[in-house]
Amino acid sequence: MLKYIFIATIVLLLIFNVICLNKIKKSDDVQHDIVRSYKHLIDVHNDLIAVTSESFLYEDQKLQKNLFVCTEKNDSIPICDIFGGRLKLVMRYTVESCESCVEKEIELLKKTFEGKYDNIVILTNHEHSQDMIAFKRKHQLNSAIYSIRDTNLNLNNNNVCFFVSDNSLLIKSFLIPTPFCPDLTEHYLNIMVKKYFDVYEK
Repeated sequence: MLKYIFIATIVLLLIFNVICLNKIKKSDDVQHDIVRSYKHLIDVHNDLIAVTSESFLYEDQKLQKNLFVCTEKNDSIPICDIFGGRLKLVMRYTVESCESCVEKEIELLKKTFEGKYDNIVILTNHEHSQDMIAFKRKHQLNSAIYSIRDTNLNLNNNNVCFFVSDNSLLIKSFLIPTPFCPDLTEHYLNIMVKKYFDVYEK
């Protein structure tokens, strides 16, 4: 699925750049503008390849079953307990993540799931439970939030990411959002809702 999203994104970027090039005014600098546009396209293409490759790296991997998470009440529970026997969409961020990036992804998450937060789990690495509570209050979230302070977590980066999992701890549909394709997360979340969840059903 992510492969098709990636291909569609590249096609859209190519179309966009062709349109931009067609609108360049004829001038002595036209050649320079064309070269600069293509260099930008190449940079975007390389960044998308890097992000997508990392997404594929985590696909079908498993979270370590011996990990424990801390709840908002500062209780420690096995990571498999956070799913409650159900499939959940997990959003993971760290305190080192880009703050504006986290805020953007949270807003898209809220928009897509329309307040049905029982399908969502937030994973972070806050040291104090009060910080998790403050995060939920700031973003008006009612979803479950847990902190993983163990450095042995498989997802060894500070990027915001999404994936689907359950008690099996198998990582499915892994995605790392990228600023070079701002619509990617929205498309991804809509697909996840239609594929796994029933938030649109009345």
